[in-house]
Amino acid sequence: MKKDLTAVEVVGMAIGKERDAQQLYLRMADIIKNPLVKEKFVSLSREERAHEEILSKIYRKMTGEAKAYAAPFASTSKGPELPKADATLEELFLFAIEREREAQRMYTQAAAVATDESGRRTFAYLADFERGHEILLQGELEEYKRNRDWYSDMPDIMLVGP
Repeated sequence: MKKDLTAVEVVGMAIGKERDAQQLYLRMADIIKNPLVKEKFVSLSREERAHEEILSKIYRKMTGEAKAYAAPFASTSKGPELPKADATLEELFLFAIEREREAQRMYTQAAAVATDESGRRTFAYLADFERGHEILLQGELEEYKRNRDWYSDMPDIMLVGP
């Protein structure tokens, strides 16, 4: 993160990041056929939407504007800004994990330079939340590598008994 950003610019970038994340998780949910796993990604998108709402309120309070401005989130990774349209689910997992790490770094840095306690707490909270998303995605990626069929379909449950 550049050192000369204003608090308003940081919040605008964070809003853009949260919007990007919402779209990414919905895209992943569209690829996943298993309804149980699909719901996890829809839920992640909703969480990112809730973060956007928190940040939009902060933005409006800071600026007095009726609508929050979402600045484009500039990725710090060496990879592409967005995954290719034909990206595999594994590539999407890896992309999402890296984006969650970037968000953690951004929120941690924003917390460190925030001029008020409320700002520090809000950014620290968001950094922790994004860390939780990273952990969840890491677990899902490992499960996907072990059992790709689980993500492509909902296997029938076979009950075996006496």
